[in-house]
Amino acid sequence: MNRLLTVLIAGFLIFAGCEADPETDPIQTKPAGWREVSMAPANDSGVPEPLRISFATDATCLALRELETDSTEPGNFRIPEKLYNLFYHSLVHCYQASRFPQRDSVFVLEQVHTFQEYLPDELLFAGDTTVAWVLHLIHGEFPTGNPAIDSLITGYQISLKSYRYKLAALRTGTPRANLHALIREFKKQPGVSYCTPNYVTSIGMLTPPDIRSSIQNTELRFSFYPLSDGGSRPYWEYDLNYSGTVTAVRSKK
Repeated sequence: MNRLLTVLIAGFLIFAGCEADPETDPIQTKPAGWREVSMAPANDSGVPEPLRISFATDATCLALRELETDSTEPGNFRIPEKLYNLFYHSLVHCYQASRFPQRDSVFVLEQVHTFQEYLPDELLFAGDTTVAWVLHLIHGEFPTGNPAIDSLITGYQISLKSYRYKLAALRTGTPRANLHALIREFKKQPGVSYCTPNYVTSIGMLTPPDIRSSIQNTELRFSFYPLSDGGSRPYWEYDLNYSGTVTAVRSKK
């Protein structure tokens, strides 16, 4: 009886020891935040200048998408360099993966972008026009008379792009400004009724399976869409690990 009990206990311990380790099993691995991961630096000297510019725009949009739900950077009005580099170097690595035949379709023929939800340097604003500083802002008059807003306007080169339908489109001239932090500061001021990133509506018909670049412990996934495909042409998915190696490319409809 004692021997049988010993065998059962030993078997149980062996079975338990064979269970998946939540720290290493990819199925149980939980997504990591951008602070815990880094992308291997990429040499962009061989990337054509127009693509470097578009990669910078896309990296800014992807970083802003991460910061939209990140409440740990409330007072940081600039996109953290670590977060921007994570995406910029990733896009360069994707471009340099010339061994995949889809590479020419994505970057040479179509010159597509990652899926964008909003413009990286604009926000929409609406407010009570009986409040003096709001009236000055929507007319492009500076200073507005609101010290907090005037400080943001000066510090981040904010200017009035247009005013239509009671909405002011404001543009920041500071590269990689953290729109979400700026918006939070605007919303604190008296007279503000609406403030949000200026959304890109021309691609609203697209319904990709996952428009948010998924940060995981093992890899990043990017979706590239033709700028004017109207949902009728393929898009492409890239899987990229943190050493800078593209592990898979898929054409999808």
